Amino acid sequence: MKLLQAKLNGIFTVDSIKTAQYNLTIDNEGKQNAMIVNVPYTQDNDKLTVIGLPYVANEIDSVGQVGKARFDKTGKTINDEAITAKVQKFTKQFVQKYVSSSTKDMSLFMNNPVGLDNAVDLVNLDESDIKVTGSADKPIVTTKITVKVHGSDITQVQTIYLELKKQNSTYFVTKFLQA
Repeated sequence: MKLLQAKLNGIFTVDSIKTAQYNLTIDNEGKQNAMIVNVPYTQDNDKLTVIGLPYVANEIDSVGQVGKARFDKTGKTINDEAITAKVQKFTKQFVQKYVSSSTKDMSLFMNNPVGLDNAVDLVNLDESDIKVTGSADKPIVTTKITVKVHGSDITQVQTIYLELKKQNSTYFVTKFLQA
């Protein structure tokens, strides 16, 4: 595997975290893959420190970004096993759609739609990693997924944060964050 090209798309604030976004082109055994990667970092005067693993993402709109605190104070765990199981099932389906669908297709499932359109393959989403807090009508989900860049050996673990809203017999994603 070899890096062929790296272009800085911009420096953004993603959910209050400084993030550098790069457009990368890699050569993996003769096959070229293009991807967009976000790199979270912090800065102290002239020193930069990467504070999280880089992750595959959609291109950030450079018009403006506003965020809140990161994955903290998500609330108490929901003690109703039936609700938790339903939210976990929805989360699994949502993540599979997110990985395989276009941004346009994801508008049925979420505000501010994002879809990776098969840029990566879902390698792992363990039900035991799906943490459900909040309330029955507005659950909050934090989970880890493992993805592999399509057609390569590059894998990475991403944290997914979802704020859901109950709609009839299913849920709708009102907020989606990744790290």
